[in-house]
Amino acid sequence: MKLLPLIVGACAFIVASAYAWPYTVDDAFILARYARTIAEGAGYGMHGGEWTDGVTGPLGLVPGVVGTWASLDPVVVQKAVGVVAYLVAFIRVGALLPAARDRAVYALFAVGPASVAVWAIAGLETGLAAWAAGELLRSRIRGGTVAGVLALACVPWLRPELVPFAVVLATVGLPPRRMGFAVAVLAGSLLALIAFRVACFGSPLPLAVRAKPGELGHGLEYVASAVLLLSGVGGAVLMARGAGRRGPAVLAVGVALAVHIGAVALAGGDWMPGFRLFVPVIPAFAWFVASTCCDDGRLDG
Repeated sequence: MKLLPLIVGACAFIVASAYAWPYTVDDAFILARYARTIAEGAGYGMHGGEWTDGVTGPLGLVPGVVGTWASLDPVVVQKAVGVVAYLVAFIRVGALLPAARDRAVYALFAVGPASVAVWAIAGLETGLAAWAAGELLRSRIRGGTVAGVLALACVPWLRPELVPFAVVLATVGLPPRRMGFAVAVLAGSLLALIAFRVACFGSPLPLAVRAKPGELGHGLEYVASAVLLLSGVGGAVLMARGAGRRGPAVLAVGVALAVHIGAVALAGGDWMPGFRLFVPVIPAFAWFVASTCCDDGRLDG
C-alpha cells in the first residue's frame, strides 16, 4: 500500500508534535504581540503607535493576526498553523514518490529528526516556510503549479535565507520562458519586501541582520553540525550513491540543498537550538535521499 508510509509518518509527526507542544520559543511571543497590535489597527510593532522592525519574516504574522481577529490566542494559532503547514508539506512532497519503499525512506528522513516537531510547534514561521519549500519542489517536478507560484512569492516574506534555494529550484535546467516567469515572480516579491522595509524602517535589511551581522566561522560550525545531525550518515551515503543517477530535476534539488547550506553558513547560522534554519528544507532533503532508491523515470522531470 503506497499510502501506508505517509500515513505512518504523519501519525508519528503528530504524536511528536503533541509531545513537544508545551515548548514555545520566546520569539513566538514577539510575533504574537505584533499580531495583536496589527489586528487592533494600532500599527506594526510591539506596542501601539510606534512602528518597529522586530520580525524578520512578516508573512509569519498572518496566523497570529487572523487568530486575534477570531478571538483566539495568537500563540496557539501560530503553533497550530506550523504543525499543519509542515504536515501538508510532508504529505505533498512524499506523494511525488512512486513506490511504498521510496516513501518509507522519505518518511524516515522527513519526520525522524527531533528538530522537525520541535520547530513546527515552536510558534514561528518555520512550518509555513517548509510548506513553501515543499510547493517549490512539487512545482519543479510537476512542471509548474499555481501553488508553486504562490510559494515562490511567499519565500522572501517568510525566510530570506531560503531565497537562494528558491532561485535554484525555479531556474536551474528549465526552459528560458519558465525560468523568466519564475525570476519575475521572485524579483517582484523581493522588491515589494525591500520597498516595505525601506518605507517603514529606512533600511532594506531586517533589524536582525543589521543589529548582529552573521559570523562565517559560527555559520560553518552551525551547518556542519546540522548536516551531520539532521541527515545522519545514512542520508549522506544515499545522497552520494545517487548523485549522478538522476535527471535534471533531481540534480536541481541537490544543487538547491547545497546552495541553502552555503546561504545559512554565510548568514552566520542561528543562535536558537535545533537547527531551525534547516527545518524548511528537510522534506526536500528527504525526497532527494529517497529518490536515490527510486527506479521510476517519473522523477526525471
